[in-house]
Amino acid sequence: MDRARINYPHPEQVYRFLEKMFDDATEWALNLSRTYEEEKIADLLGMLEGATYPDDTQSTEGASFKSLAHVAHLYDLTNEQRSEWYDVAESVPLSQAHVSYIIRNVQERNSMFSEVDRMVSNKE
Repeated sequence: MDRARINYPHPEQVYRFLEKMFDDATEWALNLSRTYEEEKIADLLGMLEGATYPDDTQSTEGASFKSLAHVAHLYDLTNEQRSEWYDVAESVPLSQAHVSYIIRNVQERNSMFSEVDRMVSNKE
């Protein structure tokens, strides 16, 4: 035997593997968003457009149900939609980084609509 160790992935290979997992899950979610029947869930998945691998701890762990519930609350999902949202997130699977990206987009969307509502209310 001419080696002192067994072959094990180099950190750079692990990084590329995690990045590919993130990118593949993102692509799967975006493709699903184009054909998914439940409109609100399709919208949430579509909010991953432009997501890139963040190379942080959140990209290496699955989404927490607490953060998925936060998305459901922010996007006003019904109990049935919420349950379906959890199932879809698990089947993709979405990382915590994916859900954080969706949360930022939902918050931005809600803020924009609040501003429009405020402007309309001021005109009346």
